[in-house]
Amino acid sequence: MDCLLRWIGIGALSVTIIGYFYRYVLKIQSTGQRDALPSKPSQSEKETKREQIQPKETAPVQQPRELVSPPTSPAPVSAPVSNFQTTLKFLQYFAHGVQGRRDSMEDAHFVIENFLEDPSKPSALFAIFDGHGGRRAADFAAENFPIYMKEALHSGAQPDEALRKAFLKTEEVYLEQAIQNQYQDGTTGVVALVVGDLLVVGNVGDSEAVISLGGKAIPLTTIHNPTKNPAEGARVVEAGGRLYMNRVGHPALNVRLFNIAVSRAIGDILYKIPQYTQNKPSGLTAEPDIATTTLLPEHQFLILACDGLWDVFSHADAVNFVAEKLRQGSSLEEICRDIITEAENRESGDNISACIISLIH
Repeated sequence: MDCLLRWIGIGALSVTIIGYFYRYVLKIQSTGQRDALPSKPSQSEKETKREQIQPKETAPVQQPRELVSPPTSPAPVSAPVSNFQTTLKFLQYFAHGVQGRRDSMEDAHFVIENFLEDPSKPSALFAIFDGHGGRRAADFAAENFPIYMKEALHSGAQPDEALRKAFLKTEEVYLEQAIQNQYQDGTTGVVALVVGDLLVVGNVGDSEAVISLGGKAIPLTTIHNPTKNPAEGARVVEAGGRLYMNRVGHPALNVRLFNIAVSRAIGDILYKIPQYTQNKPSGLTAEPDIATTTLLPEHQFLILACDGLWDVFSHADAVNFVAEKLRQGSSLEEICRDIITEAENRESGDNISACIISLIH
């Protein structure tokens, strides 16, 4: 009898351990595998929450800091932009982010004026990073992307290639730290570099950018979400990955339990390193899509935002919203706050971050 009881006890302990394991892995799931959203808060609860949350607003970043082993900051850069000309007089901008209905704030953003440190070439770098599974990846990207961007420009890369290299270097260094510390976070991101009349935009995931051209919304990014972009689903399958309900399924674990909404992101070691994937590809990558635009006098403003905004605003809707507010004489700060508030009113269930850049010709 004693022997039988011991075996029963061992069996119960094993079930308990397995249960804790699955709960832990489910907890670290990435975008789309979060806990169910809370019920819609009352107006008084909304006001109380807004008072408690300190919105993260942007000031120019002087020197990003590295979390581990900081690289030597490169000297001021003269970007190798051929035949430099500009009709752009200056930029005005405002960036803002709120926690929204999420339990925590996982977005990060930055704006760096005079990024190239060359008075003859007006420049600025803008970015929004939308973390999932935590905010370490988003914070790391916001703090280090500008460093890697300058390194790439300093090495002689053209701005579009420098932007690509900065995304991949951010991924490389963050993955090293994530593996060492078992960080399960990931982040999407959208970054825009303005150098005179040159605009270069890159993104991974469902953080997007749109520009107004004579009042018409022109997308500058590709959405990396198989549900919204079937071409991304086809890319994942071609890369050897698998889909589950138009989401990227884990290559080794049960896809019904382990799947992610976006098909490109920085971080997410659960889907990328052999320890978890059994050397099978998932199709999840940090390879960005890059778009280059020559700014014209008809280009009025640029909107960068995470999916917390784009889930409830179409590109055209967002451009029309901003254009109407500008006609009414609202400041960029008022407009940026208003569009985020409107996203909350439309019941966006996510953190919401946006940056609006006015192009003054």
